[in-house]
Amino acid sequence: MNESDRQPVAVTLNSGPNVLNNNGTVALDMGICTDCGNLQFGYSLSLSGTPNVGDTYGFTVTYSDGSQDTGTTVAGAVTGWNGGITVAGAGDAPTNLTPSNNNSTNTTPTFTWTDSSSATGANFNYSFNLSNNTCSSNCQIWQVPGNNSKSNGFSSSITSIPWITSGNDVTGASGNLPTVSALTPSDIYNWYVQVKDSTGNQASTQVQYQP
Repeated sequence: MNESDRQPVAVTLNSGPNVLNNNGTVALDMGICTDCGNLQFGYSLSLSGTPNVGDTYGFTVTYSDGSQDTGTTVAGAVTGWNGGITVAGAGDAPTNLTPSNNNSTNTTPTFTWTDSSSATGANFNYSFNLSNNTCSSNCQIWQVPGNNSKSNGFSSSITSIPWITSGNDVTGASGNLPTVSALTPSDIYNWYVQVKDSTGNQASTQVQYQP
């Protein structure tokens, strides 16, 4: 759910098949996505079964002017990956993420991966995120595109993110740099690459790296 003229400030999931809920009643408040590049709401939840393309979920949306879409809720239907008949799966996510585990000692690495053959072309946008798994606060180190950049992501033609300390990131954004000059040896880092199709379906792969 993206930003529009009436800015949404709260979203509640009210109904939908296969949702694990209390006595058949769904009322889940969705949080604001902090690393989506623009205003969106998201929620991760467990389902009692695999969703089918065409399944619908009902939402109530509250806007900044106090108005709501209620009663007849905004309906969100499950869409197939890239317009197909199957939902997003592991086979659509990036693979071969490097560096990972302790296969390198480089503290200013270039992050590389391989796109799935089902996730290339103009219908797909990618994003990158790096965080410190060892720290207790301010663990976010770098995300591309940057938060609040209004960018949907970068294209499937880009399969690496070089470490930078100045200049532009791969989206062309100036000043979107890592928050540290280099990674710390022996610290454990999480990084992931996420792909999103034109209807918002997502697939991602995350690995750990300890230089």
